[in-house]
Amino acid sequence: MTYNYKIGYHSHEESDYVELQHEKKFSDNELTEMIAEATVEIIKKRTGNYTHNFQDIFGDSSLIQYLIEKFGFKLIEYELRWSAFGWASIFDKTNWKEDRGDHLDKITDAVNKAGFTRKDDDYLREDDELNKD
Repeated sequence: MTYNYKIGYHSHEESDYVELQHEKKFSDNELTEMIAEATVEIIKKRTGNYTHNFQDIFGDSSLIQYLIEKFGFKLIEYELRWSAFGWASIFDKTNWKEDRGDHLDKITDAVNKAGFTRKDDDYLREDDELNKD
């Protein structure tokens, strides 16, 4: 049996996570101690100017590499990764057109086929009313 661990950081504007697995089950405290050890070792090896916030420590993948090498974690291998752009309307393909991608466009096709349109999106309907002129 393997146990999965989602490790990352978050802020008010962004977040990033990596999912690892291990054959041992660790408590929150045990995992935190491993991450603290990795963080200290990473800071010791750095040269130059760094801001040394956890986002920076996490962001260059040194922390994940340390957990893999020192403690035997493994990256989870996925059969498929699926995501859709989260800010665009599911009712209108022209909303955030350059960022949408095929996944969201297919969802919008299904939503439109089911009879839902731009008028069903409160935000877009209000925007349409404001821009009638």
